[in-house]
Amino acid sequence: MANDNQALHKLLNDGLLAAIADGSFDTLFFKYFAAVIAQADLKNRRIIELTNPLLPRSAPIHQPQFWLDKNSLTK
Repeated sequence: MANDNQALHKLLNDGLLAAIADGSFDTLFFKYFAAVIAQADLKNRRIIELTNPLLPRSAPIHQPQFWLDKNSLTK
């Protein structure tokens, strides 16, 4: 079953980390979402930050490469 396929998990995880490191993840992300982000006109909106008490302790909240930087979107 795919849910316990450790080899697949490692391949996907390593591939995503490599794509983040070399910038290709951001290139692909913004290729598909830049227009929507621009249309949201975030620089003229109030951003309310919420904490999520359901986020697992294992979530890498202190690793900025895994999160969309709101400051870069409001320039």
